[in-house]
Amino acid sequence: MIKFAVLLLSLFLVGCADLQDAMPGMSYSDRTLLKGIKACASYSMDKAISDVQVKKIGDICWEANADNLKDFELILSKLKKEEQIIALKGLLNQAITLSIKTESPVVMGSVDTLVVKEDPDYLMESSSNAISAYYMQNIEFKTTIGKAIQEALDENGAQGIFDELVKLYNEIPYQENGVELILSEELSNCVFVLVSKHMAEHEEELRRNPLLRSTQVLKKTFGDYDPM
Repeated sequence: MIKFAVLLLSLFLVGCADLQDAMPGMSYSDRTLLKGIKACASYSMDKAISDVQVKKIGDICWEANADNLKDFELILSKLKKEEQIIALKGLLNQAITLSIKTESPVVMGSVDTLVVKEDPDYLMESSSNAISAYYMQNIEFKTTIGKAIQEALDENGAQGIFDELVKLYNEIPYQENGVELILSEELSNCVFVLVSKHMAEHEEELRRNPLLRSTQVLKKTFGDYDPM
């Protein structure tokens, strides 16, 4: 009997040590909650990437900069550069689609490995998209996508076409406002905004709809915070 009691005590102490080693200074409930938060972020990011992959983000970004590019496009069209502009927009879409496809495993990996330093209860209770906002602010999303977009722009010729058109436009005499866009920055900002938006939407849906919680950790995490 004594041997059995000692064995049980040993197993208990080992179990406690293992839990402490996993995430020192954090309670068991918080560690469990963090698993759910990470699962939510992974689910929402995966869905968001799938959403934006089917969009023509080059066109969306061009429209977002319509005020800055209005005169640029109008004057270059008068200089019979319409075909180059149309070709450029197509290449922008192509470059972004390729960049998202090639870098999505890296982005998903950064979601899985991010060490969450925020209070888990705060991420669960502060807003309906707090988890998405935290992850987008703390993973190297914009840098990762920005580098890939720049490489794709160089490879498919979009950067060269854009630079030639900008040079032509900026050298027009008496031009008041030249174009000073850094193409890869504008495009990566646009991708960041779109992914953030879609990720937040999927997190909100996960919180609202229990049927979307396909794993036990998601069911447990969000079930505990569902309104009564």
